[in-house]
Amino acid sequence: MKRSIHPIYTQITVTCNSCSAKYQVGSTLSTDMRVDVCDKCHPFFTGTQKIVDVANKARDFQKRSDTAKKLQEKIAQIKAEKSKRQVSSSNDENVPMTLKDMMKLLKQGDKN
Repeated sequence: MKRSIHPIYTQITVTCNSCSAKYQVGSTLSTDMRVDVCDKCHPFFTGTQKIVDVANKARDFQKRSDTAKKLQEKIAQIKAEKSKRQVSSSNDENVPMTLKDMMKLLKQGDKN
């Protein structure tokens, strides 16, 4: 086996963020490590449901979801107002809506 090509194997401390349990493990990683869940607090091993909200991810997702719903409602309201304006202005046939409508009116005037 060649020398000095293999990583150094040392003992590090792994700390659980949820239950603060500490474990000594062997690793090639040179610094201590933190994990979100361990075997003492993981739902699979404990048999209980526990929501681990690291960095408030669930709350942030709910906030984004609420904001998106409000935005969709606002867009629907704007579209409804726009369609009402188009219906009311389409009743007044003398006033063209767009430049394209004006061009059509000009072409119809040239033919007559």
